[in-house]
Amino acid sequence: MDMTYFLKVILPTIIVIVLAVVAERILSSLISRYSRTRGLPTSHAYLIKLVARWSVVVVVIIMVASIFGAGVGSLWATITGILAMVIIGFFAMWSVLSNVLATVVVLVARPFVIGDRITILPENISGKAIDINLLYGKLRTDDGQIMIVPNITFLTKFVSVASSKK
Repeated sequence: MDMTYFLKVILPTIIVIVLAVVAERILSSLISRYSRTRGLPTSHAYLIKLVARWSVVVVVIIMVASIFGAGVGSLWATITGILAMVIIGFFAMWSVLSNVLATVVVLVARPFVIGDRITILPENISGKAIDINLLYGKLRTDDGQIMIVPNITFLTKFVSVASSKK
């Protein structure tokens, strides 16, 4: 290995990575201390740490790519192109993702349980909750039909629940 290459590329790369690890640890410690003194919930502190960590990673990737001779402009174009594709993908999958997220909220908040009688207003759709899965819930109507209701409906509509447990 050429000593010039080591001094111009490898050593600066190692220094950038070491400094990034130290900076991330210091940031994490400062965020933890700040969240404790301000009484922030642990989940908020974790989210702030996550954003800080990924910000450091992005800066390190740009710096290391620059050290290896990649143009920052072309790297920026690549990163923004990838982000644009991810954002477009999220919009394309929004209804599926919203139903999955609604499922998580319904399962955690438990506004109803299997066996409860549910009425969705103002449509007056009602029935007994018989199942809930990742995308939809099933209601059995009084005449025995199965109604499939997207889980997002349970969060965006008024829902009347008559508990089966009295």
